[in-house]
Amino acid sequence: MPVTIGNMKHFNCLVPATTLTTSNIGGGIDVTSAVGYVVPGDIFFTIASDGTTITRYSKTFVQNDHATDSAYAVRFYLDNAIDDHATAQIIYATSDSALDDDTKVLRLIGDDNTGAPQKIDILLNGTTSVNSAVQFDPLRRIEIREATYSGLTWTGAGALTELDGNLTVLAGAVEIAVIGAGLTSGSAEVYIGVEGVLDGTTTTALPTTAPSGISFFKPRTLAAAISAIGGTIAAGVAQGIWWKQVLTPNTKGSEAIQDSLMVTVDDT
Repeated sequence: MPVTIGNMKHFNCLVPATTLTTSNIGGGIDVTSAVGYVVPGDIFFTIASDGTTITRYSKTFVQNDHATDSAYAVRFYLDNAIDDHATAQIIYATSDSALDDDTKVLRLIGDDNTGAPQKIDILLNGTTSVNSAVQFDPLRRIEIREATYSGLTWTGAGALTELDGNLTVLAGAVEIAVIGAGLTSGSAEVYIGVEGVLDGTTTTALPTTAPSGISFFKPRTLAAAISAIGGTIAAGVAQGIWWKQVLTPNTKGSEAIQDSLMVTVDDT
């Protein structure tokens, strides 16, 4: 049988960061520590703001576990990433499923056009557009939560919940995200970059130290996806993925944000 996407396994590195003082993070692959592709909390540990901007890094691997065959045209993207938008804009959101209705809340987290941190909750309305009313500059995160009611009166937002459809998000008239069915969140704060060699073992001194030689991107579509080094991953070989997250000091908190890594392969 040729390589399928089921052969592409996601693993942790040998030294994942557990605090901001973990030393020499990264290294080689740890095949005993599997990581999901939609990962709340597995890529980056929970952290509290210390009043400064925190840029931190982490490392995982995507391995081809096929016994004999190579995976060709291997590419990576973050399908719940949020594009940066250049100016303050009202945020609009529309699902392609009527099931994403007023039983769900769209939570928008970021800064408004005065720079003040905002966390705004809006009831979804299925395939009908809803909007933030206030301008965001920028939008940093999206969460989907259960709507809570007292009788017929909407009272707030509950636990994180999955979308039934694909949620298209606009800043003004420009699409900045499509949060897919089955996801609960999106982020503008996460970037990925590929290690320069396959089966790489590079480390970085601390979680806040940028790994040498890695260029970071925020591709959210297949058209913008970044390729594995050389494009091909042979049987039993892995591509190291370095992750970057930028946390600003005044942004409202989130209990869990997914990093939805998409991997595509060709079997010929």
